[in-house]
Amino acid sequence: MKMQNKYGDVISEMAPNFLIHASSHLPRPAKSEFPVLTDLDLHSSKWNGELQILNFKKAEKLNLELKKLSDLVNMKEFIKGIDNRKIVKYWTDDDYSIDHLNDDISAMKIFIEKALENEFEIRIYL
Repeated sequence: MKMQNKYGDVISEMAPNFLIHASSHLPRPAKSEFPVLTDLDLHSSKWNGELQILNFKKAEKLNLELKKLSDLVNMKEFIKGIDNRKIVKYWTDDDYSIDHLNDDISAMKIFIEKALENEFEIRIYL
């Protein structure tokens, strides 16, 4: 995943693994709440070859979706028909705790917020 300025210079890079994993492991009833994240699923038709480019609007929406995901896993927000505890249990184990999950969400949000603040493009590669 790359953050690029309008000249195509790479400003920052980050592995998109968390986003791609999260996109394919959302409970089916929750997918409608996370349309940009859902579009990052490996089997999504939104991929142009092995690339998706997030414009400002989509990056902004993804940032909001990551905040909502953080609120869900930290039991601050609830969606009818979704058991937050099951999401946390499914996504965590002895090697990947809720703290790790929160760190990954936070790192993604920081990356996206920097891109938004500077009007940089985000390119996500498989």
